[in-house]
Amino acid sequence: MVFISNNINSVVEVQLMEEVGHGTFSRVFKGKMKEKYVAVKVLNTVVDCIRMEVSYMRMFHHPNIISFYGTIQTDMLVILTEYMDSSLDNLLYNQQQCPLSLQFELTCPIKVHIALEIAKGIKYLQSLKLIHGDVKPENILINADLKVKLSDFGLTKQPTEFSESIHGTPNYLPPETFLYNEYNITCDIYAFSMVIWQIFTQRLLYIKYDSMDDLSLEVVHGERPPLNKMIPEIYHELLTDMWSNQIEQRPNIERVIKILSLGYLEEIDKDSVKNAWCSLCPKQVLDFKLSYHYLNTKGNFKNIFRGIDFVSVNDFNFACNCFGNIWDVSLQRKINEFIKNAHLFINWTNYSITAELNKTKIIIKEDIFSDSFIVDDGNKTYYIKSLWEL
Repeated sequence: MVFISNNINSVVEVQLMEEVGHGTFSRVFKGKMKEKYVAVKVLNTVVDCIRMEVSYMRMFHHPNIISFYGTIQTDMLVILTEYMDSSLDNLLYNQQQCPLSLQFELTCPIKVHIALEIAKGIKYLQSLKLIHGDVKPENILINADLKVKLSDFGLTKQPTEFSESIHGTPNYLPPETFLYNEYNITCDIYAFSMVIWQIFTQRLLYIKYDSMDDLSLEVVHGERPPLNKMIPEIYHELLTDMWSNQIEQRPNIERVIKILSLGYLEEIDKDSVKNAWCSLCPKQVLDFKLSYHYLNTKGNFKNIFRGIDFVSVNDFNFACNCFGNIWDVSLQRKINEFIKNAHLFINWTNYSITAELNKTKIIIKEDIFSDSFIVDDGNKTYYIKSLWEL
């Protein structure tokens, strides 16, 4: 099926591929436009919320918000957006349905990264004085490079807009919405707290309630998901505040981001080396790309780094931000058997670093358990500081 559109700056041909989802009013296909994959949402009926969704999406420009490409008007309305590999819902609960590139262990650092990406999207919406209105795993999309984006803006509104009825997904609605149909700027904070709980526990919310009436009554009286050891302890107070019945107790999104970031440093298990973490801390800011930083492995921390052979890193893309943010890593090369299942995340640096290192072997010149140690590739020397206090 081919659509021809003049709504996207010029005439564009869009080729439909397989169906990837459907809803009450629409079906969603994977499509191809100018050699780029796109999501093609074909609507059976155009209602007011769809028109509002399109108008909002036209104005959004943010790396954690799904990109809008345009609309096609035939006998149906078709919305074209950026194509993403999976939803967070599938990643958490049906990972076998995700592409192979997303079928890996969801470690704590990966989960924190996902939560931070969502938070940045919510922060952007709040900067526009908007409420998403339906923050939940089904409306959060993710790619194999772990880029995370908010989608589905059919319930997006300004905090001042009044609603005559309850809109949204009951599990994510705060008490004031059940009581007064109130939608304020903290509604997304409340919903996000539920999503964070799901990310870390990978469990479903409120499965014991069969009806919205039963659920709403318990939520109004303070019922919340249980905080357990699956959720890093540093986030317990944060979640308690985020899902508080008291609107004024809920933190702003800036504080949520700050505490989520701090969790990287607080939750390292210093008594084991189940996941080996290190952070580059060079004496000066260097322009280089180190081929390997994080090893998802069990064993002696010291021996992990000694005598490891690496293949070429010409296709290895690496970027990092300043202290408190995760470094986004895209790995597009075949690595050797020893590290083939690794997922690379580094979280601590006072520097902004990009890099390139094409050597095939790294030599450790000092004890890895010391305060810092040296990696020498025969050309440049890098000083690396361990996060571990062993």
